[in-house]
Amino acid sequence: MDLKNLSEKVGISSGDLFLILENIKREGRISTHDLIGKTGFSKETLKKFRDNFSSYLEPVSNFFILNDNGKKFLSSLTFNKKAFEASDELLIHSLYKECATSRPKPKREYDQFYSTEDTQVKRIKFLMENEAYEDASILFLGDDDLTSLCLLEIGAFKNVAVCDIDPSQLSFIESVAKKKSFDIQLYYADLREGLPKDLIESYDVVFSDPPYTPSGFKLFLSRELEALWGSFGKAYICFGSSERSLERFLLVQSIINEFNLAIIYALFNFNRYESALSIGSSSNLYTLMKTPKTKVSKKLDVSKIYTYE
Repeated sequence: MDLKNLSEKVGISSGDLFLILENIKREGRISTHDLIGKTGFSKETLKKFRDNFSSYLEPVSNFFILNDNGKKFLSSLTFNKKAFEASDELLIHSLYKECATSRPKPKREYDQFYSTEDTQVKRIKFLMENEAYEDASILFLGDDDLTSLCLLEIGAFKNVAVCDIDPSQLSFIESVAKKKSFDIQLYYADLREGLPKDLIESYDVVFSDPPYTPSGFKLFLSRELEALWGSFGKAYICFGSSERSLERFLLVQSIINEFNLAIIYALFNFNRYESALSIGSSSNLYTLMKTPKTKVSKKLDVSKIYTYE
């Protein structure tokens, strides 16, 4: 069975589908009422799940009970949603210290400002709480903050990719990954020219910290949506602006609305940076999902996406 197709039919993300399957596997026999309580999904969603997963369930209307085929199928899946532990925080700080003297200097022409170590800890913890079942795939559109390496360092995701315009960042990530035997896919691309074909509709989760301009935000968000497979992946995107220019946040909100996206989380000043004074050394983190009305922009203004332009 293709879990991606199943999640599309049920109308939930792969991560949410794993939550249902994980509860059925753990309980062995669970009522519809209890499964609603443990997952938060509606009765209608669980009915869709039952209809599309019926060949793996006993024909009992008010309970979810795996038949032999279902037990065999679920035993082949990995239900390893790693919990964030104190030791993970230590690993992230250790990795950052390892990389401190050898990582490339941030390039102002790409609006690169390195996030703080504490921000990385918060990011990783947040991603793990929301996405990190073992088979999830995640793409970073730009990763001068080394979030991809932090995830791999603590073993949160197995399928990790980075697409970046900066060859020096890609080379550095590659060197660290090789040293630590991390499995990571790396792609060079200028997103103004499009997304590499291998990345289109291929990922459960996409994360970016784009240039600090409305046109840069719109470009990166559009590429994130292109990279997400199906309708139920999640787009994580950051945007920074000082409190003196709050009207810029209205531009961000209007762009999100233009794409007809649902805002799952909007975390104010979630990210902190070193020396990014123009944006108050902080940025918001948005978690977005597609809706039936979401459309990817075909016409994008790719001029002046960086703040120096």
